[in-house]
Amino acid sequence: MTRERVYNYPTQSSAATGCNLRTSANSSALSDVPKYTTMTECWIGMDVPPAVTTYAVNSNASPQTVDTWYPDGTRVTQLMGPAPSCSDALLCSQQTYDRSGNLLQRIDNTWQVEDYDSPSLKSVTVTDQLGQTTTTTYDYYWDLYGIHSTNQIVDTKQFDYLGTTTPPKILRLTHVNYLTDTNYTDPNKRHIFNLPTSISIEGEKGSGEIFAKTEYVYDQQPLVNTPGVVGYTDPGPYRGNVAEVKRYTGTAENSPFIAEFRRYDMTGNLVEDWGPCCVDTKFTYTPATQFAYPEQITRGDTGSTAHVSQSFAYDPSTGLLLSSTDANGLVSRMSYDNASLRLLGQTLPAPAMTFFPSSGYVQYAYDDSTISVTQSSYIPNQAWCLPNPCQPTLEAQSITQFNGLGLVQRVQNKGDGDS
Repeated sequence: MTRERVYNYPTQSSAATGCNLRTSANSSALSDVPKYTTMTECWIGMDVPPAVTTYAVNSNASPQTVDTWYPDGTRVTQLMGPAPSCSDALLCSQQTYDRSGNLLQRIDNTWQVEDYDSPSLKSVTVTDQLGQTTTTTYDYYWDLYGIHSTNQIVDTKQFDYLGTTTPPKILRLTHVNYLTDTNYTDPNKRHIFNLPTSISIEGEKGSGEIFAKTEYVYDQQPLVNTPGVVGYTDPGPYRGNVAEVKRYTGTAENSPFIAEFRRYDMTGNLVEDWGPCCVDTKFTYTPATQFAYPEQITRGDTGSTAHVSQSFAYDPSTGLLLSSTDANGLVSRMSYDNASLRLLGQTLPAPAMTFFPSSGYVQYAYDDSTISVTQSSYIPNQAWCLPNPCQPTLEAQSITQFNGLGLVQRVQNKGDGDS
């Protein structure tokens, strides 16, 4: 075990629980749902006392509070309804304090009821330790057009610091238009909502200036067939796949744009992407992997026969990459541990123009007792030697040691000849 978390739930007996702690004895039956007030963490390689996080919940307060004290002494207080704009169980406010009790940040949320009687976030106000406040508001379809929709956020407004300007200036407004085609939105059909048809970034409200605009078109390219795929059911042509993206290069009306086109296969894989500067990228899937992994990627000019290709081979049981072939036809191969599926080695392509070609490779060794990984790099030996071909020589080695949290504690690098 490399990491342990211990929660102080009440228990019927005293027993060791790890991190050198013991639970408290409790001989009476529980009268309520068991709760914990501390969480203690310890891990391999830890050179400080166990880290303790403490919790306190006050469900009888109004609003309800949840306090969390972290091991570094900081405290986060969360307040939940009731409040005029914050119902029960909704997060109304979150306040962060340093270990001395000084307020570092306060986040206040306001909520309102939108479609399907669902609570929806209306605004978020952030106050920093200097008392400066910024606000972001969210306007839904109902707010702007008076039409019930599907809780779609149409306008997101980011305001400047609240100063002498009342109301504060809008720094950025993001406006989204959504697809309304009933072939997508009808609950009896595809039931796909929130597909944007355009997203525009505007400046201060009233100026009408658009700084950026992107448009999206869906399912306009024919789907490539996937013969032999197992367990496939055709959902129909309305899938929500982005088939065309237009990115406008200017802010004026009818300004030029850069178009990108995408094509998919029947299982939803992206199989072709083409657009600016005539670059066409194709992804090839086959029944050998049940169309799960790309086996070839080809790039090139759409009007030329000159293309650059890479190919890949996989283990069909695990999906692990076994080999890759680059545009020059050079092959790299990977091997894995059968039990853990960890990468054990990678054989690098052999130089093509050598009298005695041999491959360099990289080996990986894992030590779970010290939580370390040793990477050894070998290079080909091109000199005359026996036996032939020459065995690669160890060029470099690195040992990386982690703690129980997966964080790197130490890296030791060894060069050629180092012990």
